[in-house]
Amino acid sequence: MDIKDLNQITQYFVQYMEDEQRGQMFFHKENDNFKIIITPDKELYQLNTDHEIWGIELDTIDNLKIRFKSFTGENLEDVSSTWD
Repeated sequence: MDIKDLNQITQYFVQYMEDEQRGQMFFHKENDNFKIIITPDKELYQLNTDHEIWGIELDTIDNLKIRFKSFTGENLEDVSSTWD
């Protein structure tokens, strides 16, 4: 995925951890219902509850939106990335 797409995606999420040694960044969205990881190779994956990587089809923003809606029932753009 290119940097422009990743920058857009990270606007919807909150970074909660960074593994500097591996260059990985971890993000979540509203109460940890949907977590993603961005690898140093600019690949985007969904994380399961054990922080295992899955969802290799998340290679475009549209695929991420589809996956997010199927897991949460919400549109990615409609769910806040912060908590009140």
